[in-house]
Parts: sequence; C-alpha cells; structure tokens
Amino acid sequence: MTPLTMAMHISIYARVSTEEQKQARTIDSQIKELEQHSRLRGYIIVRRYIDDGWSGASLSRPALDRLRDEANPDVFEAVLVTDVDRLSRDVAHLAVVKRDLEAKGVKLLFQKLPTDSSPLSDFMVNILGSFAEFERAIIADRTRRGKRMKVQERGLIVGNLPPYGYAYVRKDKHRGTEGHYTVNSSEARTVKMMFSWVVNEGLSIRAVARRLNDRGIPESCLSMWCSSR
Repeated sequence: MTPLTMAMHISIYARVSTEEQKQARTIDSQIKELEQHSRLRGYIIVRRYIDDGWSGASLSRPALDRLRDEANPDVFEAVLVTDVDRLSRDVAHLAVVKRDLEAKGVKLLFQKLPTDSSPLSDFMVNILGSFAEFERAIIADRTRRGKRMKVQERGLIVGNLPPYGYAYVRKDKHRGTEGHYTVNSSEARTVKMMFSWVVNEGLSIRAVARRLNDRGIPESCLSMWCSSR
C-alpha cells in the first residue's frame, strides 16, 4: 500500500444522531480520534465539519452540505471520517458524497479503512455501507415495534405532537404519571365550530378554510385537525 503524502491538508467530519446522544455517545470522542489519527499520519487539519444530533439516514445535514459546497483541493486535499457509518447509513447517499468529493479532486479517507484508492478499498466502503444501512433498518424496525407495543399493550401515547384540540402533558416521574393528552379549550371550540359547519351546513373543506380565514383563525389548524382524524 503506497503511503499518502505527508503534511497533507485535510478537513475532518464527525456526526452523532440524537439517539446516540441518549446512549452517551458524544461527538467529542470522534473528534479526538480524528485529531490523534491526523497527528500520527502528519495530516494538517484546516477545517472541521460537525453534525451533532443528525441522523446518518438523511443526506441533508448542515455541516455535510457545507463540506460538499466548500470541497476544493486548494483548501483541503482530503476529508477524514472515523468510519463509513459516520458519513452515511445509506449506501446510495454514501456513493453520492464519495463521487461528489472525488469529482472535485478531494479524497475521502476513513480512519478505520485502508487509505489507498484501490478497487478493494472501494469494495470495502460499499460493504460497510451496506452493513450500516442494514443496521439502520434493524433499529427502525425495533423502534416501530416498540412504539406499537406501547400503544397496543400498555395504552401509552407515543410522541408528544397532539391532535388539534388537545394539549400534551409530559410524563412526570415524581408523580408517577405517564404522558397524556388533555383538552385545549380554545382549540376545542374551533373544532366544534368546524364540525357544525360540515355536519349542519354541509360546507366543504375549502369553504371551512375560507370561514376560518374570515374569523382570523389560522388555516393551519384545519390541516392539523384533518390529519388527526
């Protein structure tokens, strides 16, 4: 394996999701790993791109977008990431970012992978990307099944975005109460009016929206109410 040029100017990219934050996985540990690896290799870090609390399943992340926009070999020659799943948990997204950077003349390096650009290295990136995507699918399935169990077996509310006409009361550990909905009196009056207009007067959704506007009531409440039916 041919060693990379010493004193290469690089940027580093680090990411943790909100769920990983709950598991005490911090962005600081990644940054320290990247800094230490750079010192050992003789890399010079010129820029840092940090997405703290962003999912690897999404391609739209502030720091990643900025990294891709600013990628230029005159500024930094390579991007260093600890592992494939830190850059993306989706194989297609991984390929998009990798090709985007390479098209601009910027290398993509992973701390835990060989640093050459051989077909074998590309194959390993794709394989690890597939594992990351598979792991994301497993996590999503476990989350979905966990939420369903809470609703079906324990009768608990999942999430805290209430239907229009209700307010969400958070779980109180000290009182031993679970999260629950309570009636929002002002919104409830609006809901009753909309029911009356539809049932008693036969108004269409569009007509209800116009009447809400005439009364100075935000039309957004109509879509929230309809989506909760």
